[in-house]
Amino acid sequence: MRFATSCSKTLIRSDWRRFWPLTFLYAFISFFAMPVAIWNLGSGAMNMAVELSEAEEHAQRAYQMACHIYESLSAFAVINLLLGVGLAMILFGYLMKSNSVGLMHALPVTRTRQFLAHFAAGMSMLTAANLLTFLLSLLMEGLLGIVDIIPLLIWLLVTELMGFFFLAFGALCAMATGWLLAVPVIYFGLNFVVMAYYAVLNGIAAILWMGYEPSFVPGRAVTWLTPVIKLTGALQLHEPTRFDAELYRKGATLFTVNPEALPTVLIYALVGVGLLALAWVLYRARHSETAGDAIVFPWLRPVVKYVISIAAGLALGTFVYEIFLNGGRHVLGLIICQVIMGGLTYCGVEMLLRKSYKIFDRRTLLGLAALWLVLIAVCVCVRLDVTGYQKRVPQPEQVADVEFSCNGAYVDSEDPDVIRAMVELHRALTRQDPDHTGTPIYLSFRYGLRGGDWMARRYQADLADPAVYQALTALLNQPGARVLDLLPDRGAYGERFTGGYAASYESGQQIELTAEQCLALYHALEADADAPVKPEDLYREDWLPVELTLDTEQGSYTTDMIREGNINALALLKEYGLTLPEEGTNEK
Repeated sequence: MRFATSCSKTLIRSDWRRFWPLTFLYAFISFFAMPVAIWNLGSGAMNMAVELSEAEEHAQRAYQMACHIYESLSAFAVINLLLGVGLAMILFGYLMKSNSVGLMHALPVTRTRQFLAHFAAGMSMLTAANLLTFLLSLLMEGLLGIVDIIPLLIWLLVTELMGFFFLAFGALCAMATGWLLAVPVIYFGLNFVVMAYYAVLNGIAAILWMGYEPSFVPGRAVTWLTPVIKLTGALQLHEPTRFDAELYRKGATLFTVNPEALPTVLIYALVGVGLLALAWVLYRARHSETAGDAIVFPWLRPVVKYVISIAAGLALGTFVYEIFLNGGRHVLGLIICQVIMGGLTYCGVEMLLRKSYKIFDRRTLLGLAALWLVLIAVCVCVRLDVTGYQKRVPQPEQVADVEFSCNGAYVDSEDPDVIRAMVELHRALTRQDPDHTGTPIYLSFRYGLRGGDWMARRYQADLADPAVYQALTALLNQPGARVLDLLPDRGAYGERFTGGYAASYESGQQIELTAEQCLALYHALEADADAPVKPEDLYREDWLPVELTLDTEQGSYTTDMIREGNINALALLKEYGLTLPEEGTNEK
């Protein structure tokens, strides 16, 4: 037992002696990210609008340093993501070569002790770098006379737990393959596989679903299954609980202003324990002769083949479809592209796993058939809209507010009449021909639902459809809609005008306006904005190169949203002497 223990220590010392450069690189980056940054924040000149007393300046510097320490944790999540796979590759790289793995397994020490010794070496190197960074940062604070150990302890705890999780993840990935370069492929693949599938299905839905608004904010499940994204988000100082100076003076920390931070890190650390245990099980079950195999466990090979082939078939097939058949919802064309790309990927992976080009046998054909059935099923399910996404329309009483945008027109309203008009337009859009050939008008809207949820849609509206045309016209002319907002701050500054000016970009002419002229122009712009609006007005490009500023005692109304159809405002501007382009010269 003493000999085995001594051999384990020898393995740890050997790993330290051979692999210290990677730890040094991590410590070098950490040195500039923490101690050097803390010194610069504490010794640099304060950029303050008011002069502070010595005590106030001391508190402000301490607050700035605490903010930096907490805000650096998101960056350290990414650094630990990279460090985890790097350490796993060098610590378990001997498993990838027949000579080295045979030599290591011939040592008078059990596999369990070897595995734990290598993992302990990696964690000790990581911990040593973190402790050195912690002590140097504390030294910098001491030299500056601004010692606040709590943020540094939180930084040390979080980086240690993140480092443990990612190193355990990397060790698990190293157990699955006999190729050194396959370790980072598997590692990053598993880290981002759920996010990748989410993005691919988003793209397919955008092609096949009418009204689909792609979401670039993944749901909770997708985020949790993408560790680095979840960690970087959970370790940020979110609004509205911003870590401000007042909260800092009251003793607030990252864990108090962002209650999600500590549970998230602890959960991933517990998951890391499970990953480490699974890696140990695989290490014990792994045969030395599998060094050099792409995937060392036969039962894992079909999983790898199908995960890669399905993802590549969906992603690459969609990419090829967008290149050659962009502009329609041709589900058959999409399926053909995905079947071809998925089949090519499957054959390529099969060649790598077998180490041979001779793969076209009964087993391969059955595997290809199963893959194609999965790809076809995914496309058909999306096309048939098994979730009911395309026909889903909320009831007006379920909606708290609506937002609507279309070619410069914008509506943001809580008015019940506007909400009802929006819902009616939505219903008309779900019934229009999805493959209409008329000139479309692009519009998008968002419902704020009662209870805090939301719902968004984006359509190409067919104005040749009478129901769509009438519903859109009704929405645009709702009194509470104010669609063509010629005065973005309408009513915000009152009507006590002091003067202003009007300018023509085309001629360079500028005229001064009196208070009386500003009042008249303001009412003319209101009359133009309240005039009946037709849907075709939304994509007219007859804007004039005119800027108008009307000053009041409280602020200024400024707009360059003047069109040839604004007859009231244009008549007054001509009367006041502004030279305008000839009618029709700006329409496209």
